[in-house]
Order: sequence, then C-alpha cells, then structure tokens
Amino acid sequence: MADGFNEARALRVVEIMRDFQSLQHRIAEYSPNPSAEEYFEEGYQVLRQCRAEAAAVLAVPFPLDLTQTSGGLGEQEKRQLQRIIIDASARRFQAKKIYLRAVAAVRWLNTRNAILQGEPANQGHAAQLQQANHTLRN
Repeated sequence: MADGFNEARALRVVEIMRDFQSLQHRIAEYSPNPSAEEYFEEGYQVLRQCRAEAAAVLAVPFPLDLTQTSGGLGEQEKRQLQRIIIDASARRFQAKKIYLRAVAAVRWLNTRNAILQGEPANQGHAAQLQQANHTLRN
C-alpha cells in the first residue's frame, strides 16, 4: 500500500538532482591551462582526475530493476522513487567528495601562484612548494 509520501519523495529527487547538477557544474568550471612544465604538477593532476571522475559518475546508467513488486501502482511508484533517491544520493555524495578534492587542488594552485608570484620555480621556492604539495596530499 502506498503511504501518501510519493509527492514528497519526488520533490526530494528534484532537490538531490539539483544539488548534484550544481556540483557537476562547479567541478567543470575548474579547467586551468598549465604550461608544459607545470602539466604534471600534483595539483593539476588532481584537477584533471577530478574532472574525469565527475564525468565517470555522470556516465554510469541508472540500474534498471524490471522485477515486479507486489501492490498497486502507488506501491510501485513508491519503490521506484525510493530507488531513485538512493541512487541520486549516492551520486551526489560521490560528486561532493570529488568537488572537495577539486577545491583543495584549486587552493593548492592559488598557493603555488602566491609563492611563485609569476616567476619560474627555483630552489628558493622549494620548501614552500613542498609544503603546499604536502598540504594537498593530506
């Protein structure tokens, strides 16, 4: 028997999916263009990895369950909405973790730019750059 909360479940699905979409857009905005020398620096690698992981989360299809549940149409709708909420919540959680890693990489990039102040990296910057890398890893 349906419990009368299907409309609330549908609204929850919309809320979760909007949050997920917002996270995906924010991740997509992080697309720095490093020089050839900087391309393999740790923070740039993390940003590229985050963008790839975000695309992978989008590419995974929704798992279809073709089994019939007992009960009427309202009960089937309830089960389907519950499955959608679980799937959407899991994807949003993955996107949130990816987003937080991307934010840390952007913070690393800003720190690196502040240290270098437009100059090429040299031995005088080594300790500060190493500290920035360590902060990104942890």
